[in-house]
Amino acid sequence: MSESEQHIESSLSKSKIYTALRTKTVNESTTVDSKVSDTIHKCVLYAYDKAKLIIKYMPEYTLHDSEHLFRVLYLMEKLIPEENLEKLTVPELMLLILSAFFHDLGMSPDENEIKAWKQQWLDLDPTDFEKKEYSNFERFKNTYPDRLEDINRLRVNQEFSKAELIEQFLISEYIRVNHAQRVKKLLARDWKDKIFYHDTPLTKILADICHSHNEDTLSLMNLDPIFLSGEDVNICIPYIAVILRLADLLDFDAKRTPSVLFSHLSVRNSVSLFEWQKHRSVKAWRINQNEISFFAECNHPAIESGIKKFCDYIDTELKNCSAILSKISEQNGYIDFSQYKLNLPIKVNRERIGPEKDIESGEPLYEYWDTSFELNKNQVIELLMGTQLYGSKEVALRELIQNSIDACLLSEAMHNSWQAPYVPNIIVKFYTIGTQDYLEVIDNGIGMNKDIINNYYSKVGSSFYKSKDFFDLKAQTDLSYKPISRFGIGILSTFMVSESVEVQTKRLKGKYNFDEPLKLVIEGYDSIFTVLKSDKDEPGTCTKLLLKQNHPWKHYTGEALIKAIKLAVPNPQIPIKIIVENQENNFSKIDFQNKKAAELKSYYWAENANIREELIVFDEPGYIGNAIIGIIEQNGIPVEKVDVHSNETNVNGQKYSLSLQMHWETNEIKKKGDSIEINDTGEIKLTPRTQTLAKSNASFSIHGINYSGGLFPEYSFNAKKTMLLWPFPMLLVLDLNGNNDLDLNSARNEIVLNELWNSFEQNLSFIICKNLSKNLELEYTNKLYSLFRANSQSDNFLIGLEKAQELLKNE
Repeated sequence: MSESEQHIESSLSKSKIYTALRTKTVNESTTVDSKVSDTIHKCVLYAYDKAKLIIKYMPEYTLHDSEHLFRVLYLMEKLIPEENLEKLTVPELMLLILSAFFHDLGMSPDENEIKAWKQQWLDLDPTDFEKKEYSNFERFKNTYPDRLEDINRLRVNQEFSKAELIEQFLISEYIRVNHAQRVKKLLARDWKDKIFYHDTPLTKILADICHSHNEDTLSLMNLDPIFLSGEDVNICIPYIAVILRLADLLDFDAKRTPSVLFSHLSVRNSVSLFEWQKHRSVKAWRINQNEISFFAECNHPAIESGIKKFCDYIDTELKNCSAILSKISEQNGYIDFSQYKLNLPIKVNRERIGPEKDIESGEPLYEYWDTSFELNKNQVIELLMGTQLYGSKEVALRELIQNSIDACLLSEAMHNSWQAPYVPNIIVKFYTIGTQDYLEVIDNGIGMNKDIINNYYSKVGSSFYKSKDFFDLKAQTDLSYKPISRFGIGILSTFMVSESVEVQTKRLKGKYNFDEPLKLVIEGYDSIFTVLKSDKDEPGTCTKLLLKQNHPWKHYTGEALIKAIKLAVPNPQIPIKIIVENQENNFSKIDFQNKKAAELKSYYWAENANIREELIVFDEPGYIGNAIIGIIEQNGIPVEKVDVHSNETNVNGQKYSLSLQMHWETNEIKKKGDSIEINDTGEIKLTPRTQTLAKSNASFSIHGINYSGGLFPEYSFNAKKTMLLWPFPMLLVLDLNGNNDLDLNSARNEIVLNELWNSFEQNLSFIICKNLSKNLELEYTNKLYSLFRANSQSDNFLIGLEKAQELLKNE
């Protein structure tokens, strides 16, 4: 007998469940006892050896070793009163033992799987198995875009150990998330037709029980409570699943490391995952019918908070599991279910969870306050739905349209992945019934279902497009677009202009597969959603607003409404049909492509013989539009200034020197001159006069949606950190799209200063200067570049300029 077998035999002999099982099988017959005992020992040895791989591949999960399996079995005995244990059937006792040992074996993947995830191919080219495994892992990994950005950032900063920590976390998380499904595959592969009680196969039942411990509690209701495995021999499968679930939960370990702890990993400070393991803090526990208590000494408040939050989770599970068993008993009242009742407290005692104490002083290492920021719901919602955030009530329409665009783009990507036809469309309707005005935005996008509404639509700040659900769907459909909607607060803006909102929606789940349509009526931002049946045929969403009497479009003509929509969404990625005053107007990307920078000319851009206008049409990926650059010229050469006039005049015998000069300023070309004025007393004085001849202006959008913040400062004193302060005037029509992006505040009226902005400004500078190089003579270009360098206030502009000049040299 091997050392492992001796340990297993010794440990099993101390188990009350195993002892009860052997007593029952011996009473049945020697043959049954021999077969059952042999099955149990083979399965336990298999699980015991395989569990050792968890430590090998997931060192931070050290408590998922073979000893964890025996602890789960021991905790099962603490949960089941001895009088009930004696009433359980042989197959029920078998499944308790086997589920204790098999439930977490999905945490120990095969070595070839691990290597495939790390792209450590066995040969030069990956096998089909390796391609499939890596593809699945990559899809999972892409649902953590923030983690991937952290990895790239850390590698750039040469912090490789921290990057590796996050990479290991992603692998561990992939194993953890999928381990219940992997157990089913493992059992199907290695134990099919090998686990029986008499002639009843138990492998499928065992797989379902193991899988259930990682599912929602309510899924246990789908398990058979009176599975017949012999004459008067029942198996209450949900009961086995409940006992496994609670026993696994009560073995407090790092599998339940709360997210708050990972946010404190060594990537940020010293409370690392290793510290969580080292100071896992739970020193002892007491579990019986009267009390569930944990005794924990913590060296950091994050750990104490994590333990207490986990106790909250245990409370919820105790409550739910008791409710499920009670419900099963009610539904099967003709059978005695008394042995399946849970005689446990409904809450965990937290009195002995606290800070560790200093050895010398006896004082706690810290003072724990269960205090965090709390939000006043009404005030926050009023802020989010008010003009304090958005600046203008008209943005409510923009928010609805951008939601529809995202829904259509997502549906389009899904249809493309199925190679199925799909024509996206969005309709915006304004109409009046009696004295009441209405606004409707209708799309045939992906739509919503109950889960989306509960988890995102109704949760302020919980954007579906920032969720793991979206990134998982994005990975499945190979979706490459950047969602416009990001903050999860846009729907609140509708209550700036409406009394109530009616939503009809139908969710697209798969090819020719839809959820039931829903109709929501929301009487106000603080009202309960009224959910009604809907007869909506096609997937998509229709949002109808009952507009307030003072809504911002009250006195708009039909033409003005159409103009307002086109201004809000200048480059729609989905064609939009506008129906107003019984007239239809369609616009799409083509309208934007026909928009010329010259249309932005105003009083501040005058024709002048000394100003050359150079047209640039963007042909770079993700940059759509055109621009006009204003250049001061004299005799066909770019110059810093032009002395237009200079002469002397005599007034009352006194000479005055008068001049008129053109010169560059940031984003402008100005004309500066002098004039002679005579005041009421007859005093003569020389007064300087300045006139703007050319001033920068832009129509700028991001992924088709207008950016209202302005790329150029209106006045010198209101310049934001993210504005173009360039040495020349420019009229710019630009939509930034594709893989390009900028981070915005929630009102979309200010760009966040970060690497995305720096990259954008440098790229735009490069594109402008590169095109100037193509359009102009070499000598002219070099002279112009010298003027730009001398007058530029922007380092980003100069970086783009140097890149363009380097390209020019190489050509």
